[in-house]
Amino acid sequence: MVAYINNPENFADEPSTQRQLAQPHLVLLFTFLQLLRYPQQQFKALTQRYLDFYYKEVLQLRTKEEVPDKIHGIFELAQGEEAHLINKGTLLSAGQDSQGVNINYATDEDIVVNQVQVASIKTLFLEKTYIGLEEIHNQDNKSDQSFETMLRWAVGSPNQGDKLPDFNGESVDIDYLKDTIYQGIKNPEQISEEEEEKDSLENYIKNQLFFVSTEDFKYCFDIHDRQINKDNPEVEEPTELEWNEVYKIIEKAYRKKITMGRRNALKQKREQSDFKSMMEWALGHPNPGDPLPKMPNGYTTLQEIVADLDQERVIRYVKEELYLSVADFRKIMEIQATTENPDWKEVYRLVEKAQTKKRNFTYPPIGKTEIKNIHGSSLVDAEEGQVTKAQRFQTFGNITHTSQNSIGFAVTSPVLLLQEGTRKITLTFASEGNTLNRDTFQEILNSDPFEIYLSSEAQWIQLQDFEAKVGDFLVEEPLGRVFKLGDTPKSPLKKGDFEYGSPLF
Repeated sequence: MVAYINNPENFADEPSTQRQLAQPHLVLLFTFLQLLRYPQQQFKALTQRYLDFYYKEVLQLRTKEEVPDKIHGIFELAQGEEAHLINKGTLLSAGQDSQGVNINYATDEDIVVNQVQVASIKTLFLEKTYIGLEEIHNQDNKSDQSFETMLRWAVGSPNQGDKLPDFNGESVDIDYLKDTIYQGIKNPEQISEEEEEKDSLENYIKNQLFFVSTEDFKYCFDIHDRQINKDNPEVEEPTELEWNEVYKIIEKAYRKKITMGRRNALKQKREQSDFKSMMEWALGHPNPGDPLPKMPNGYTTLQEIVADLDQERVIRYVKEELYLSVADFRKIMEIQATTENPDWKEVYRLVEKAQTKKRNFTYPPIGKTEIKNIHGSSLVDAEEGQVTKAQRFQTFGNITHTSQNSIGFAVTSPVLLLQEGTRKITLTFASEGNTLNRDTFQEILNSDPFEIYLSSEAQWIQLQDFEAKVGDFLVEEPLGRVFKLGDTPKSPLKKGDFEYGSPLF
């Protein structure tokens, strides 16, 4: 039957077989089977056509243009040659591909090959270590001081590691926490007659130390109290599991502090500008402060959006572009339209939650990274005329066990050429906003952490009479290092020693 379908002429010498296979109903069947081949081929391509439609029509993806391969070529001069020019577009043969086609690469710029070589290769490795809450707590064997240090690192004000927030105008340290705050919570009957004091304690714990509840605060200090009094036979030393729970509670306080800071930033934005500016700062697209994502139906205000919250396109906009549920968005718009006692705290909470989703915000780790050491290595040091030979090495260096060297920096300035008088040089150290404490930095300067040297023709001269202090600036208070130099350099550097035209400091 299959042979007859493919070539019926071959059955001309077999009339009986031909009559049997040429019956009308069989001819119709054979015709159907022949025609079925065409939709079969289309069905086979259906999956690919669906993918092409989805990627090209729905997602609007476009095929990128072909990008030529790029390589790095190494040229060596022939013996006796001083230099040689290789013109742009020079073809370099790279053999043949799997199809036997020649592969050629063209230089993309003029190249002068000469005898210049790398004279030295050096690496600088920063040896860092991450210190979490547990390590901070264990640095002083879980003492009162280490417990305070841990708390300060989590909820210090204004930045991590700063002192704890004041309570009713009084400075707070571990002794004050234990004797006043903790005892007031542990023995509420002592302050039951003064509800304001009780509320004040609770407010401080929740809104200044950012504990989720007073019970969490009490639990942490109960465990710490048992740790301090562990030598007492009637006191059971805390277990590792109990301390792990303390660390979790304190980390929650750390995250709550960050969350409340983000909400306060929204509050400041609204109060300094308006509601619209706050929403744009939180949910603007693509960056904070940009206009809100394009609204459906040609709308230009959120008031138009809230008026048509029954439309599918509007609902999708609220959920997918503003990252809010319909109920939360409606609540925000109702509160901002209220004139009597609007609940702005709820607005900040809901907007901050949407902002977290919009910006993919994640809480930074609570621990800190400390630089333990800086390791410099010289991998290659070739003399003039010597061939440089370099082996494989770690790009960012590694820990070395050689003798430690001091780390420093150099400053060149024409003011150092003056033969007499006091030289005043201002160095500005930049840091991220609100991360550097002025008092702490001044304490570091007071410990004389730097040595100052000036260059002379023959050697470096160490200064003995200089003063360093934190300067006052008008531009967001960046901190500067001000040096008043009393010594005078004997002479500038020799010409050629450095590329600078002025002495070095």
